[in-house]
Amino acid sequence: MTRSWLVDDRTPVRRLQAAWHPDRGLVVLSLWQGDRCTGTFRLPIADAGQLVRFLVDAMDAAIPGERAASRSA
Repeated sequence: MTRSWLVDDRTPVRRLQAAWHPDRGLVVLSLWQGDRCTGTFRLPIADAGQLVRFLVDAMDAAIPGERAASRSA
């Protein structure tokens, strides 16, 4: 299993963990408050592309000048 942690900028106690479970074909997203897991979401890898596209589109909208610069390079 591979994990990645992200910290909420409002408080370092609140974190998001993404865990890849290749044996199950899942990414599990979990919210943590300190050392306590407060909720999980099981994302089938077949549906992960939808989340990735959403994040890429959000990044693209947030950094429009960088996208234009990379296309002209």
